[in-house]
Amino acid sequence: MTITLTLSFKGGPGSGHRGHAGRPGSVGGSVSGVGGVAGDWRAYGDAPVPRPSRQDVKKFLREEGDVELYHVTFADHVDSIRDAGLVPAREVAMAQSWKAPHSKYATYCFADRNAAMRSYRDMEEHGKGIAAVIKVTLPRTMETASRILPDEDVSTNPNHGLRTLLRGESVAVIGGIRPDRISVE
Repeated sequence: MTITLTLSFKGGPGSGHRGHAGRPGSVGGSVSGVGGVAGDWRAYGDAPVPRPSRQDVKKFLREEGDVELYHVTFADHVDSIRDAGLVPAREVAMAQSWKAPHSKYATYCFADRNAAMRSYRDMEEHGKGIAAVIKVTLPRTMETASRILPDEDVSTNPNHGLRTLLRGESVAVIGGIRPDRISVE
């Protein structure tokens, strides 16, 4: 019997996403308009299927208003993001030597605006380029609940996405995010 164990280590040039173990000064994983579809999140059949607990779903649906998330990217991506929406990167993003596990089918976002702003400042202060913060607004529905994965540095259990979001931690949203759900901060 052979057991194969695959270990992956993240760090170095890569994500400035605070959810990714806080590697300030490095660049996030968004690539605008590369692969995938921004409109239909079900097109990403290779994504894990989150099955949040009944308690997490009830708490999520009871909260008022839309879900507001924040994505940090390069400022020169903003025009294409406005046109095509946020599309998961089907390849390694610019200035990133590694690929986050959810990158091929999900977009990483901060649940906390202040954390996004810290990442934005870190990105610019460390000379990685001019940054932009994209605000994502999603309806508070069961469909949205079905699209939320935890950032893998917070939890590797795909069922903990809503729990992670409710705690204000970083998440990954399965599928693309349409342009009408996006604004620039």
